[in-house]
Amino acid sequence: MDFALTPDLVALGAEAREVGLRAVADLPVHEDSWLIGTSREFSLELAERGWLGMTWPVEEGGHGRSVLERFVVFEALVGTGAPLATSWFADRQIGPTLLQFGTPEQRRRFLPDIVAGTSAWSIGMSEPDAGSDVASIRTRAERDGDDWIVNGTKVWTSGAADADWCYVIARTDPDAPPHAGLSELIVDLHSPGISISPMTDMTGNRDFCEVVYTDAVVCVPVIRRG
Repeated sequence: MDFALTPDLVALGAEAREVGLRAVADLPVHEDSWLIGTSREFSLELAERGWLGMTWPVEEGGHGRSVLERFVVFEALVGTGAPLATSWFADRQIGPTLLQFGTPEQRRRFLPDIVAGTSAWSIGMSEPDAGSDVASIRTRAERDGDDWIVNGTKVWTSGAADADWCYVIARTDPDAPPHAGLSELIVDLHSPGISISPMTDMTGNRDFCEVVYTDAVVCVPVIRRG
């Protein structure tokens, strides 16, 4: 079996590496750039080059390219330390989640901004007393007419201080078993009742954040209900 990349893929990877090196020329830190390297300008450049939503269906606003094409682009960008954090979660996780579980209205609302590089996302999963044990989540979302009211605290929410949206997992059925009764909500981080505090780690990075929700009103429907 031949595992060699085709000439087109080699050229695409070389192009991405050149773009990445140019982007980090004046940056002091290149490590973990997918997590700490925030840059709205670089997200716009990725969008301009068609490198966001690369494998998504064309009918959903994506570019319909192959998995290998996306692989060589992002392998090169991560390898150079390019500032990917602003668009990383949106492109890698949020878009595919919406494509699989989102309603047509949600996909029309959020996918174009991700592909255009104009929206940054974070993920609200871990909690102070639960860590990454999702079954122990205590953050609650209660229905109030067409809205959801969210109360609770999330930690290690990477990039929340620079994000527009958060993909929050909250408990919507307190009577269900611990591993059930959970829902995934799209939360506008600029909404009232949300406090975001960056957490400085031992290296001085401040990408992890504590996010406190106090009667925060979520007007966007859940993606999927447990």
